[in-house]
Amino acid sequence: MVEPLAAFASEATIRAFLDVLEEQCTAYCILSRCDDLPAQVHSDIDFMVSNEDYPRLPQILQMLARRTGFRIVRERRHEKTGHRYDLAQAEPGRISYLSPDACSDYRRHGRCWLRAEHVLAHRRRHLNGFWIPRAADQFLYYLVKRLEKQSLETVHTNELSRLFAEDPQGCADALAERLSPASAGPIAAAARSGDWQAVRAGDRTLFQEFLKSASSDSLAWRLVGNPLRLARLWLRPTGLWVAFAGSPSTASPDTKRYADCLQALFCGAQHFRAGPRFFSNLENPAQSAPQLLRGWADSLLAYFSRIRPLLTRSALVVMEDAGAHSKQPGAFARMLAAITPRPELILTSDLSTPPAAAMHDSLNRTLDLLAKRTAKALHLNHN
Repeated sequence: MVEPLAAFASEATIRAFLDVLEEQCTAYCILSRCDDLPAQVHSDIDFMVSNEDYPRLPQILQMLARRTGFRIVRERRHEKTGHRYDLAQAEPGRISYLSPDACSDYRRHGRCWLRAEHVLAHRRRHLNGFWIPRAADQFLYYLVKRLEKQSLETVHTNELSRLFAEDPQGCADALAERLSPASAGPIAAAARSGDWQAVRAGDRTLFQEFLKSASSDSLAWRLVGNPLRLARLWLRPTGLWVAFAGSPSTASPDTKRYADCLQALFCGAQHFRAGPRFFSNLENPAQSAPQLLRGWADSLLAYFSRIRPLLTRSALVVMEDAGAHSKQPGAFARMLAAITPRPELILTSDLSTPPAAAMHDSLNRTLDLLAKRTAKALHLNHN
């Protein structure tokens, strides 16, 4: 059996996460499907905290990181009151990770669907000890999420029917508050009968009706706050650009395994090969001044047209065959190189080091760089 290159956190780490929420938050609840918690997790963990606790989450998750040996390696604000964090740990040959996706008031598309004050006031204990919303709030949260994604598979509708059966009146009332009788009735009927075909057929229309019923963000946030959030993504991208120095024959197998280990932390991975017209090496002492200027212009064009958009979309960008020259470049070349975008991390292929050890070192160096960058963004001390 082939060992996975990326794995979700162990039960001990998940228990530590739930424990730190219990200790440090005035109130919390797990929003995502959670019947397998804390034994295992299958994706990120959606959870809600109070408006008072929400700003403290970086410090709370740093406490978790210190207890478990994980590092906070990525953070991304996706809504006014929504923030995803990624914690990771390098193990021999793979990465283990935990991805808490936090909110106070639950927002999507700039609209508030569930108020934290209401949801947390009616939360309940799961049989496994942690807090979850009441059935009606959980039903509404899960329904909106599936309609937004236009994905109502059997596993999703079974979960919705199960939640509806726990509190039919509460779920029906929650639907009636947000939808017209002509829309709320068929959803309630589908949840009772288990036949969701009619709802699937109109999922996009239903979601648009839900959108109209949800309260929108303030005008100030829409005019200033959200544009600033998007500008921050461009100025400080959450993706990562890594270069492997060495010949293609030695770098390619390493880069693929490296990307496979880290891909779960990013929104996809893209590979590039360094070449004479794509990020040519400006430190090559054999190039003339016109060649250097042409290479510099090509590098800028390639970066802003191909690399930067990927980094802004939280992708992992891996460049192969980023060779180096032993001779000292001239002053003009050094000046151009200083104002040319460069990978954040350059890894070398050392044939004298066992492949497993080299990969473990590369992953550790990457996580350390990401942890330092994230600590700076969150104003945390990095140890």
